[in-house]
Amino acid sequence: MLAAYPMLSRFILCFILATPLAMSQTNAQQQQPTLITWQQIAETPVPAADHVIKYGSDSLQFGELRLPEGKGNFPVVVVVHGGCWLNQYNLQYMSHLSDALTKAGYATWNIEFRRVGDAYGAWPGTFQDVAMATDHVRELAKRYPLDAKKVVVIGHSAGGHLALWLAARHRLPKSSPLYVKNPLKLKGVVSLAGITDLATYSQQEGR
Repeated sequence: MLAAYPMLSRFILCFILATPLAMSQTNAQQQQPTLITWQQIAETPVPAADHVIKYGSDSLQFGELRLPEGKGNFPVVVVVHGGCWLNQYNLQYMSHLSDALTKAGYATWNIEFRRVGDAYGAWPGTFQDVAMATDHVRELAKRYPLDAKKVVVIGHSAGGHLALWLAARHRLPKSSPLYVKNPLKLKGVVSLAGITDLATYSQQEGR
C-alpha cells in the first residue's frame, strides 16, 4: 500500500537497519556488535517537537507535529506508538522515528491516545482516539503547510494493529460505534511488527 511512497518505504527500511549496521561496522574487529535495549531507547533524549497540539478535550488526546525545513506543502506521516495497548507506554519512543522522517522531508504527526488503564481507553475509546487524531490532519492542514491528500500511517506493535485498522475503517458499517461518515483517505500504511493475530497473541504466556 506504499506504491505512492517508494522513497518512504526505502527510508524506513534504512532507518531500521542503519543502527545495527553501524554498530556492526564499529565493532567489526571485536566481532561483538552492541545491541540497543528497550531501556536504552527509553533513556535516550527525546527530540523536541515543533508543536504539541490537542485534537480532543481529554488530556491524552494530543499529538506532536514536526515540520521539515522549506515551504511545503509536505506529505504527512501519522505515527502510532505501540506498547500492547497499555497506558504504561506512550508516544515518546516513536519521537526518534518521527524526527528522522521529518529530516527526510515528511511532516510527522506522532499521536497520543487513551489506552487500557486510562479512563475511556481500550474499546472503543482507543480506536476513536486514533481515528480522531488521524482525521485531525485536515484541521492541521489549515494552519500548517501540510498536504492532507498525501497521508500515510506508520504504527509499531500494537500501533501497527491500529495503523492497519485506520487504513481499513472506511469499510465500517454505519451500525459500528466507530463509523464516521468521511474518514481521512490514506495513501498507504506501514505496520512495523504489528500485532495482527489478536487471538493467538492473547493466548501467549503473560498476556
